[in-house]
Amino acid sequence: MSGTLHVQAGVWGNHGGSRAVLCMEGEAADRANGGGVTVDALYRAVLGRGLHLTTDLEHLDPRPIPGWWVWIDPDGAVTLEWPRFRPLLEHVPLDLPGGWRRVADDEHAVVVFVGYGLGEHPLRELEHAARTGALASGVVPVRPGPPGSQHLVL
Repeated sequence: MSGTLHVQAGVWGNHGGSRAVLCMEGEAADRANGGGVTVDALYRAVLGRGLHLTTDLEHLDPRPIPGWWVWIDPDGAVTLEWPRFRPLLEHVPLDLPGGWRRVADDEHAVVVFVGYGLGEHPLRELEHAARTGALASGVVPVRPGPPGSQHLVL
C-alpha cells in the first residue's frame, strides 16, 4: 500500500491494567475513485486481515490475531507482520515511551489500534473513534526472536 502511514506507541491503561499499544492510521490514493485520497485505507485493509471492528474499549477480544506478530529489536525498532507478503512495519525506529517495552514483554503481546481521524494524540481519541465506528483492534503476540526465526507464534 503506498500512501502515508502514522504510527505511535503508547502505554494504555484500562480496568484490566496497562497495555503496550501501537496506534496507527494510514491513507492512500484510491485508484477506483480517480486517485483521490482515502483517509481510512489502512483501517479498511486491516479489517480484511483479521483485526476486529472495535466499538467498546472495555471489552477487547483477548485472543491473539492469527497471522499477526510483532518483534522489537534490541534498539527498539519495531517489525509488525500481518497476513500479507510484506510486513506492515519493518524495523521502524519508534519513540517508545517509558515502560512500553517492559509491558509488551510481560504481556507477550501488543494491542494494535488502527483507525482514522485519530490526529496527533491517538490515545486520547480512541474512545471517540470506537463510538463512531472508526477503530479496529487486535492483540498481537510479541515474537521472542528476530523475523525469520523459527519460534512458535500464537
